[in-house]
Amino acid sequence: FDKDLAGKTVTFNVLLHEIREHKLPELNDELIKKDTPFKTLSEFKDDLKKKMQEQLAQQADNEFKENLMKEIIKESEVEIPAAMVEREIDRMLANLEYSLAQSRMAMDKYVQMIGKDMQGLRDEFKPRALDRAKGDLILRAIADKEKIEVAPEDMDKELTEIAKGVQGQTVEESKAKVSERTKEYVKTYLRDKKTLDFLTEHAKIITK
Repeated sequence: FDKDLAGKTVTFNVLLHEIREHKLPELNDELIKKDTPFKTLSEFKDDLKKKMQEQLAQQADNEFKENLMKEIIKESEVEIPAAMVEREIDRMLANLEYSLAQSRMAMDKYVQMIGKDMQGLRDEFKPRALDRAKGDLILRAIADKEKIEVAPEDMDKELTEIAKGVQGQTVEESKAKVSERTKEYVKTYLRDKKTLDFLTEHAKIITK
């Protein structure tokens, strides 16, 4: 970066004060008992293996459902209202803005950094928003046709899990303050999830 040195050979003299080596403790029953809730290395490994298998199974299930929806969307003819696509783009932008805020970056700075304006970003999001809106309508139609509903106990369970994440309030206090809009969002989410589970159970899978 220094133009006066560009293209020249430079010699650096370095004084080394010390060399350190990072040594890991031996992985054995004593270490496991000290740093984990398990009593033996074998128990710890079994638990780790189980969690990894569950995580990979969930990942495979999510990928399957994502690919299933892509195929259904591709094979379906649906009229999508322009307003619905715009609402989906608004949601996607809101999610992006939230993610950027977690990294302490403002939306306008991000847009400037990638060399776009807000309209350019909306245009970029439009194909994905169109697929999402199409997927929402398809899932709704299938749920109506198959009479898939969300049970009150499932709704209560999901709202309880959300309430547990609210600091400074009891679960019941938090649940009492949930808006009707949030309840409707949760209900739609659970219904879509049940519909996807239904489609997964009834899909004819051909392994290639």
